[in-house]
Amino acid sequence: MRQLNATLSRGSTRLKYMRSLGRNVSNLLNNRLFRAMMLSVIIIFTGLSVLVVDSTNRLQRAIERLNRDLIMMSDKSLSEITLDDIEALDESVEDLVELTERVRIFTFPLRSVSMLTADWRVSVQSIDAIHELGLAAQVILDGIQPVLVFIYSNDGDDITTTDKTSGARISDLLEFGIPDFEVASAYLSEAENQLNSIQLDNVSIESVLNYDVLRNTAKQLTALNNVLLNCSDVLRVMLGIDEETTYLILAQNNDEIRPSGGFIGSYGWFTLHYGRVNDFDYSPSNDKNPNPPRPDRMQPLDIPDWWIQYQNPIYAAWDGSWYVDFPTTAHLAATYYNAGENLSAPVDAVIAIDITGFEIILEALGDVPVSGYDVTVNSSNFREVVYDIRSGGAATDEHKIFLAAVYRAIQTRWSDLPNAELPNLLLALLTGLQEKHILLYYEDTSSQDVVEQMGWGGKQLPSLGYDYLLVADANITGNKSNNSISRSTAYDVELLPDGTVNQRLAIQYDYLDTIAQKDPAVNVYYHGPLVYVNQMQLYTPPTSELISTDNIQSLMTFTESDHLHHVTRLQVNYDTTRRFELNYQTPALIEEMGRFGRYKLLIQKQPGIRNEEVAVRVLLPPDAEFIVSTPEAQAVYDVEQVALDFFISLSNDHEIDVIFELP
Repeated sequence: MRQLNATLSRGSTRLKYMRSLGRNVSNLLNNRLFRAMMLSVIIIFTGLSVLVVDSTNRLQRAIERLNRDLIMMSDKSLSEITLDDIEALDESVEDLVELTERVRIFTFPLRSVSMLTADWRVSVQSIDAIHELGLAAQVILDGIQPVLVFIYSNDGDDITTTDKTSGARISDLLEFGIPDFEVASAYLSEAENQLNSIQLDNVSIESVLNYDVLRNTAKQLTALNNVLLNCSDVLRVMLGIDEETTYLILAQNNDEIRPSGGFIGSYGWFTLHYGRVNDFDYSPSNDKNPNPPRPDRMQPLDIPDWWIQYQNPIYAAWDGSWYVDFPTTAHLAATYYNAGENLSAPVDAVIAIDITGFEIILEALGDVPVSGYDVTVNSSNFREVVYDIRSGGAATDEHKIFLAAVYRAIQTRWSDLPNAELPNLLLALLTGLQEKHILLYYEDTSSQDVVEQMGWGGKQLPSLGYDYLLVADANITGNKSNNSISRSTAYDVELLPDGTVNQRLAIQYDYLDTIAQKDPAVNVYYHGPLVYVNQMQLYTPPTSELISTDNIQSLMTFTESDHLHHVTRLQVNYDTTRRFELNYQTPALIEEMGRFGRYKLLIQKQPGIRNEEVAVRVLLPPDAEFIVSTPEAQAVYDVEQVALDFFISLSNDHEIDVIFELP
C-alpha cells in the first residue's frame, strides 16, 4: 500500500509539474518580448538565407567565367592566344578574388548554422574552396607576368617571333616565377582538400552542378600550374640551351598502321643548340640501317606469341613494337639506335611524324623543292609523289631514298623559314601534336612528364574508376591500304541500378573500291596484296568480363593492372565491309554523389589513325533523371529509359561525363 501511495504521489507531482510547465510556455509565447525576439530570429535567418543564396550565385557566376576562360585558353594554340585573352583571364581572376573576400565576411555568421540544410553546408564549404582557387589563379598569373610582358612587348597583340633564341629568355623568366607557382601549389592543395571534404548527400541538383564546375576549375588550374613548375627546365632541354639536344626522327607511314603509329620507312636525326638546328640528316630504314646493335648490347625482348615473330627478335625494338603506348615504343627505338653506335648517338629524345603529320607541316611550309629530283612537294601531292617513285620498276629502296631526300628538303625549308611565317608552322606543329600525328618522347623524365601532361606523348592512360576504350589496329599484310580503309565504332552502354555497366562494342571496316581505286598507295604490283589483315588490340577496364562476340573467330584476353587487353586477328577483303562485335560487362563503374550518379568514359585515339567516327549511346538506369553531360549530347530520348547519343570525330582523346539523378 505504501508503495502504491508513493507511486500516486510521484504521479501527482509530475502532473503538477507538467501543468506548470505548460502555463509557463503559454505565458512565454504570449509575451510580446519573446514574440519580438522570435520574429527577429526568423528575420535574421531569412536574411542570412537570402545572403547565402545571393552570394553563392554571384560566386558561381564568377567561377564559371574563370572556368570558361581557362577552357578557351586550353583549346587555343600558342600562336592563337592574344593579349585580349590574357587580360580577360586576369580580369576574371581579380573579380573572383575580390568577390570571395567580400562573401567570406558577409557569410561569416552562417558558419554556425551552415549544417541546417545540406545546400547551405555545401555553399559555405564551397566558398572557402573558391577562395583558394582564386588565390591560386592570381599567384599563377603573377608568376607568368614577366613572360607575358616579354611575349607581347613588341606590338601588344600577337606573340613575337623575331628572336629565334627567345626560348632561352622565356626559360629564364619562367624560372623567376617558380616561387609563385610553388605558392599556387599550396593553395590548390588546400582547395583540393576542401573539395574532397564536401559531401553531396541530400543536396539539390544546382549544388551538384556547381560542385562539378569547381572540380573542373581546380583540375584545369592544377594541370596548368604543374606544367609551369617544370616548364623552365623542360624548355632548356627541348631547345638545347645548356647543352646540345639530339633528336631521333621516326618517319612513320600510317598507310601501314602500327599500334603506336606506323611502319618506319625512313628515319633521321637533328641536333638543336640554343633553339637552332646545327645539323641533320635522313636515311632509308632497313635491316642494316640504322646499324643494328649486337645482341649482347640490348636486353632480350619478350615478344608475345600473338605478335610478329622476327627471325632476329631485336628488330621488334626498331620497327615492330606491339605496344600501343608510344613512350614504350620510342624508348625501344632509342635504345636500338644508341646500342648500334649510330651517327649522333646517343639521342636525347624521339620525334615520330607520320604521313598525315608531314602533310600538316607542308600546309604551313607551302611548296618545297627536292634537291636532286625534278619535283616539288606540297600538302596536296605529297602522298602521290612518294608512291609514284616506285613506278617503272624502281629498286626496292629507291622510294625510301627519295623519301629521305624529301624529309631533308622539308628540314631545310623549315630551318630557313622567315620569322613572319613561324606562327603558321607553330600552329601546324601543335595541330599534329594534338591529333597524334606528331609524337614526342624525352629520356629526361621531367621533360617527358610535361609532354604527357600536354597530351603530346601518345601515352596510354590507365582505366581506373571510369569506363575506357582504345582500339588499335596493326597492318600485318605489308600493304599500304589504311588510308583507304574507314574504321567506325559504335559503343552502347547500359547503366544498371547496382552501378554495373553493360557494354556493346561494334567496329566496322569499309574497304571500298570507289575509294581505294583513287589511292596511289593501293597497288598490288608495288605495295603488296589488296587483302587487309589486321592484328587488332582492344583495351577495356581491368574488371571487365567478356560475355560474347560476333564475327570474331578467336580472341585472346590478358589481364593487366590498368586494362583488360584483348587481341584478335581480322581480315577485310578488298571492296567489302565487315563488322565485328563484342559484348562485355564491367562492375562498379558508376560514381555515387549523394542521390546522384556519374558515368565517365575515356576513349583514347590510336596514334597515327586518321579521323575515326565514333557513336556512343548511354542508357541511364530505369527511372533515372538526366541532369547534364559534358560534352552536350547531340540527342536525348526518353521512352522507357533515358538514352543519350554522342557522335564523335575522334581526332584526339575524348571524354564523356554524364550526371544523372538516381531513382
